[in-house]
Amino acid sequence: MTIGIFDSGIGGLTTLKLILDKFSGNDALYFADNAHHPLGVKSDEELTMIVKSGINFLKDNSDIVVLACNTASTLKNLPDVKRLVPPYVDGALVLATEGTLRRLSFDSPIKCAHTPELATLVEEAADLCYEQKSTKYFDYLKGYLELKLSKFKNLRDIVLGCSHYLYLKRQIVDILGEVNLFDGNEKLLGDLSKTLSPVTGRLGKISFAFSGKNESKKYAYLLTKLLNDEI
Repeated sequence: MTIGIFDSGIGGLTTLKLILDKFSGNDALYFADNAHHPLGVKSDEELTMIVKSGINFLKDNSDIVVLACNTASTLKNLPDVKRLVPPYVDGALVLATEGTLRRLSFDSPIKCAHTPELATLVEEAADLCYEQKSTKYFDYLKGYLELKLSKFKNLRDIVLGCSHYLYLKRQIVDILGEVNLFDGNEKLLGDLSKTLSPVTGRLGKISFAFSGKNESKKYAYLLTKLLNDEI
């Protein structure tokens, strides 16, 4: 089968890595809607049009569609797709885009850090990582994270509600200490396992598509680093 994966940029590669680990041998088509990044600041109406267009592209070119973007996954009235949704963890700190936080429907109040620029900062750090062939540039965001997270150092449960933030798990632990990180991928993989299984005896093909600039080489580089657990 071909698994179609949607995100606005590199964030969804963290989900693709997990999918390739669990369902090896299947093909994957990763569609980065980089022409519309960042999605977290879009209105619901604009975002819905963008995401539906991406879904239609993937439906035409794959067998199953995964929204590896929390901002997109919190939209209502979308076609039947698999979604990466931030889990509810009682008392946790939630890190997410403004759009995701606005649409979350948790039963009780949540604690959240104001990180509106973080997804774009991760994209910019990834550019440097690829250009210089070093993942150290994600460490450059520790100052930003320290500023945003310093008042939450007593919390032990953290929900990463944007797939871009998974690139910064080590840096978050460095700042907050031993914490429990939740990101929704476990449930997503469970949902996919009802339809998908590993395919033995073959090497799956991975393809990239973009709505804007073709960044296939950068994405392949980052995916390799993720698969080798170097990020």
